[in-house]
Amino acid sequence: MGTYVRMFESHAKQESDDPTIGLILCSKNNEALAKYSAVNENRQLFAAKYVVATIYVEPLPTVSE
Repeated sequence: MGTYVRMFESHAKQESDDPTIGLILCSKNNEALAKYSAVNENRQLFAAKYVVATIYVEPLPTVSE
């Protein structure tokens, strides 16, 4: 993931953008895991705010439908 973060930093990031981080969120068996990658690994990252959202996905239609 560090490679992708560095590529984004060098090719797509604008000067007005905040530092780029890569974030992987996983959930399985009632456990949550978050891993991140930043260009400068020595920097500490802090979350100033976050929003918890639940996404509803419509079930797929049956064959007869």
